[in-house]
Amino acid sequence: MKGSFFKSAAVGLCASLCCLLLLLLICAFVSGKSADPDKLIAPLAFCTLAVSALAGGAVSSRVWDGGFAASVVCGAMLSVVHLIAHITSGAELNMLKLIAVYAGIIAFAFAGGLIFRKRSSSSASKKLRKLRKYSKNSKYQ
Repeated sequence: MKGSFFKSAAVGLCASLCCLLLLLLICAFVSGKSADPDKLIAPLAFCTLAVSALAGGAVSSRVWDGGFAASVVCGAMLSVVHLIAHITSGAELNMLKLIAVYAGIIAFAFAGGLIFRKRSSSSASKKLRKLRKYSKNSKYQ
């Protein structure tokens, strides 16, 4: 599916938010069953955010045929959504931590786009397919 750059980033953002919500429900269940859930909140939150950014980067990279640049935009959009949620929740704004979190989101989205991007087939596999095609059509079989 060949789509526009920002449309593929928006599709990746939607996939990232869906993954985020699903993982948050799972992590809430896991931490609720734990004896001391306060220890688990921060690590589970960061892991959830990282996995959702990875998923969003992978989806946006697969939708857009141009490579992994759309995944970086998807990570930036997820960072903006996270910043809006952070501001509206009334939490304190520690800029150094926020910058580190947003750089991590963009890095994980970039990694997802890089790992799961569409790859062109190598010339060896093209030659093998061509050889198989000609061998099937051979009159000497």
